[in-house]
Amino acid sequence: MVSLFAAILINAQDQGFEVASVKRNTSAPGNSILRMLPGGRVNAVNFPVRQMIIYAWQLAGFQVAGGPSWINTDGYDVVAKVDGNPAPA
Repeated sequence: MVSLFAAILINAQDQGFEVASVKRNTSAPGNSILRMLPGGRVNAVNFPVRQMIIYAWQLAGFQVAGGPSWINTDGYDVVAKVDGNPAPA
């Protein structure tokens, strides 16, 4: 699961990761935050899987259909660091 979320957040690029952590956010549903930081770092807080897919592939909401109901409701905290020091997107 860690590599799936990390790949989604790095726009599905074919890169390895120095470190990646994915944890279910058990706080109340609310605001989600996604930050692409310098040096290939990614920080997502309370981010649903469906939103990660939409962001990663730059899709409109209607272009993502199906999947279990939790991809819309369960938030995840993701911290990842791409190998090396990629140029900013």
